[in-house]
Amino acid sequence: MAQGKGSERPFKPMFHAQREDDLSTHRHRVVIGALGAALPLLVWFVSSVRPANPPLIEPLSSISAYYYSGAVAIFTGILACLSVYFFTYSGYDNDDRWKDRTAAIIAAIAAIGVACFPTDAPAKPLALPWWQPYQRTVHLISAGTLFGAFIYFALFLFPKSDPKKKKKPSPEKQVRNIIYRGCGLCMLVAIVSAGIRAHNNEPIFWQETIALEAFALSWLVKGRVRWTAAQVVHRARRPVDFAKHVVKEVRRPQKTSPAAAKVDPS
Repeated sequence: MAQGKGSERPFKPMFHAQREDDLSTHRHRVVIGALGAALPLLVWFVSSVRPANPPLIEPLSSISAYYYSGAVAIFTGILACLSVYFFTYSGYDNDDRWKDRTAAIIAAIAAIGVACFPTDAPAKPLALPWWQPYQRTVHLISAGTLFGAFIYFALFLFPKSDPKKKKKPSPEKQVRNIIYRGCGLCMLVAIVSAGIRAHNNEPIFWQETIALEAFALSWLVKGRVRWTAAQVVHRARRPVDFAKHVVKEVRRPQKTSPAAAKVDPS
């Protein structure tokens, strides 16, 4: 039975619908991308309003150096959030799922390593009494592994198409694949450049920032952020209607689906 106009909901879901074999959600991917995009900006901003003693020249030599600034909570907090989201990322229910899960778990462990094993202090007065040189080694290995996982997702996992569909990918999918591969190559160049500059004791903040923004863009595109942005704008233009919609949805009685009703409560 067709629904009348009055029964149509004025607002579409905030996140794009997912494929049937998608074990994660676009919300999951958008959050990962948003966290990556926000990291460089937030650590720089919070550090500037909460300066260290002695004061440090902004931006610091690397994003990791913000561990010793007033933005330490932002730096470690975002890495911890990324770790949780990667640990819970499931990918797609197909033959390549193990690749998604393996890359995600590696990224999650590496993010913990970056957060828990800081690099050396940007100034001697800020050095921590418990810090040991081996922690810098663990930090560098973790950071390299983390970006390696990011690059692998962008270059090899995201461009894959649904194996059940043997026809040529849609034009939209082809454009997304170009973005994924472009982001992967951008990360690769930025990280190689950062490694060379770090070896020469030169600042790498901007190289790391470029790599993180490319990582963020690949995940935002994978999460169909364009759809989400359109829904945010639509809600912003109709705040009163949206408030009424939220109230109506909260009051709407929850319907139990037949499949849910058959679930064994034990």
